[in-house]
Amino acid sequence: MTEPVYSATMKANIAKADNWMPMIVGASPQMRDIDALWDTTRGTPFEVPREAFRIALRADQDAEVMLDLVNRLPAEDLIPRRWAQPGYQKMSGNYLYVVTYSGYDTETHKIDDRSLGFVRDQALTLQEIQDTADDLFGKGTYGLEIEGLESEITSVYHKVGAEW
Repeated sequence: MTEPVYSATMKANIAKADNWMPMIVGASPQMRDIDALWDTTRGTPFEVPREAFRIALRADQDAEVMLDLVNRLPAEDLIPRRWAQPGYQKMSGNYLYVVTYSGYDTETHKIDDRSLGFVRDQALTLQEIQDTADDLFGKGTYGLEIEGLESEITSVYHKVGAEW
């Protein structure tokens, strides 16, 4: 299957939509209709042509499905290459892993999320990702009660043009 060819303007609009998509979707999680969701961006700095919005939303939804699968893999597995999102050329390493912790916030007394990311030059197994994230989380001040804390991998990026 060949990739569609887009103009430079369309590529810029898709990139813009990709950048803001998690915030737009997060602001209206109950909204499932793509056109209604796109309509919420009209007249705002987030507005892009409908086609660019649809492409970015599909990519965001595909990434969500892949991350669900990633978190079900055995701990000793590496994340398949095709499941990594393209990262940025200026990343300090070849891989960027983001892990999100959900737990009881000691200040607000509500369940909340905290995310942390780290970069590595080599691919890590799921267990290595979790161990590294747990170590970093333990050294930080995230304000979450440790008891009952849950975590999952929420993003995996591979530097564009880097070796696998």
